[in-house]
Amino acid sequence: MRTIIFIFINFLITYVPLLIGVAFVILWERKVLGAIQRRQGPTKVGYDGILQSFIDGFKLILKESILPHKSNKIIFFFSAFLIFSLSLVN
Repeated sequence: MRTIIFIFINFLITYVPLLIGVAFVILWERKVLGAIQRRQGPTKVGYDGILQSFIDGFKLILKESILPHKSNKIIFFFSAFLIFSLSLVN
C-alpha cells in the first residue's frame, strides 16, 4: 500500500507542475502570436485566457473518432500511440 501511495505522490510532484508549466508556455505562445498577427488571442476562457489550454485538451478528448469501415480496430486505435512512442525512442 505504501508503494502505491509513494508512486501517486511522486506522480503529483513530478508531472502536475510539468503539465501546468506546459499549459502556461502554450498560453504565452498564443498571446505572442496573437500580438504579432494583431488579433486578440485567447482571452475568452477563464481569467485572461489561463484555462484555454485545459479547455483545448478537454475538447480533444471529447472529439468523435471516425473509424474506417473495413479497418482493423486494434491497429487503428493503437497506431497513434505506436508512432508517438517510436518518436520518443530516438
